[in-house]
Amino acid sequence: MVKIKKIVDIRTYLIAILVDDALNNFANNLDQIEAGNYNKELLEDGRLAPLTKALQNITCSIIFPYREIVSLELAGDSILKGIFNYYIGLLFYEPKGFEEEDTEIEKMKRKYASKAESMISSSLVRVVKKRTCRGI
Repeated sequence: MVKIKKIVDIRTYLIAILVDDALNNFANNLDQIEAGNYNKELLEDGRLAPLTKALQNITCSIIFPYREIVSLELAGDSILKGIFNYYIGLLFYEPKGFEEEDTEIEKMKRKYASKAESMISSSLVRVVKKRTCRGI
């Protein structure tokens, strides 16, 4: 059980640093991305590109040959995408037909939008807010 926990801890750590690297690369290249001039993989073009390549090699040689591991990963990915899409929709939901600012729907929206925002990477939220505040 200790061995599995260590693997999970390493995996969690790697995901966190790779997501941060991809997000930083995204933010640094946002103008090129918006213009359609950025045609690279964010991780393969980031600061941790050598780590990304090493992990790809490990994945291909050790993980992909085991069908049950791939099935679990795909199931988890599907669940997380569903949850993420639900909360993204909630975060940017704009009720129509309610002009008064302090309606119960607006109060609920603010309450649940803040919960949704807390589930999204703080770095991503910061980038979106920064771009929104600049009027872009």
